[in-house]
Amino acid sequence: MSNNLDPELKEELDLFIENNVIASRVKSLNIIKKAGVSHEPTTSFGHAFGNFDFTADLDARINKVKDTQTLGEYIEELYQKKRKDDPNVLRKAGIDRAYKYKVVNNRIHPTKSKLLCFAIAFELDLEGTEKLLNKAGYTLAEENNVFDSIIGYFIEKGYYFGADIDICLEEYGQPTIFSVA
Repeated sequence: MSNNLDPELKEELDLFIENNVIASRVKSLNIIKKAGVSHEPTTSFGHAFGNFDFTADLDARINKVKDTQTLGEYIEELYQKKRKDDPNVLRKAGIDRAYKYKVVNNRIHPTKSKLLCFAIAFELDLEGTEKLLNKAGYTLAEENNVFDSIIGYFIEKGYYFGADIDICLEEYGQPTIFSVA
């Protein structure tokens, strides 16, 4: 194992990994209460609907439709948004046009590592990364996986440089995702 990692970064990463394990234990105890939601009906559109509150049900239906978007459609949407700022967005993450085409057209099911490359290329936050991974049946299990914890750390910090992420992964004995090893 090479020792190219900055000692301060290594120490911060070690703490991040340790704290994620603690956070998962707290979540499993259900100590954190969810925000209270009032189920009391409210008046909508004046008196036309009386006390009938349909907004929660309508929002749920709309969100369900949005969630039916395929992995390929979601990646294409993200690509179109990001490409406006950076036409070479995928090339930086080692993804060529042919691979993107196959994923967008649902011809292949990408690996979790490849989807993380997309997430880094699109500079997604943790929520966006989870949404991307969930569409393919994966998750970012930061609390019990060193690889996922390291990736989550860099995404949380908004640090999207593949070569540096690979150095860190290698330093912790994890497989790299951007460089050819």
